[in-house]
Amino acid sequence: MLSVYVIAGSLFALVFGQKQSQQFIDLLNVMTATSSIFILVLSTLESGKNYALRAALMLRCAQAVSELHNELEFKLSAGLLEKNSFHGYMARYDQIIRDFSENHDNIDFYFFMAMPNNRKSFDLAGFGKLPTVIGYRLGNFLNIWGFYATLMIIPIIAFGIAIQ
Repeated sequence: MLSVYVIAGSLFALVFGQKQSQQFIDLLNVMTATSSIFILVLSTLESGKNYALRAALMLRCAQAVSELHNELEFKLSAGLLEKNSFHGYMARYDQIIRDFSENHDNIDFYFFMAMPNNRKSFDLAGFGKLPTVIGYRLGNFLNIWGFYATLMIIPIIAFGIAIQ
């Protein structure tokens, strides 16, 4: 989105530059150059977060937990699960979590709880729990998009104030 602003600002200066004051064109050029640098910095920060590697590690962790869960389900349904063996399963679960240090944030769990299919399981069903559900969903949105939305809105507001 910021790249669109830079291109639009450059085109505006080219097409309508003669009809505007020099002060306005200078401000537009400064904002365009600043936004270009800002885009470079954001691109560098985002590329350094290794999303592909993190996703692969989370997937492997989920697969290991799923395998453990399936084994427990099978033994439980077959009546083969003994109380003294449960501690071993807890230790295996803890080991899986230790082996995969990359894991979801707490906000991801809250978002999962607020999903329509999961609300009953977490006692979030019904109108009275709606503020909690909205809070979890909004928290997830802001966690992912809040910073970037702010960064995209501020230049628009600043530009609007500057041209007044």
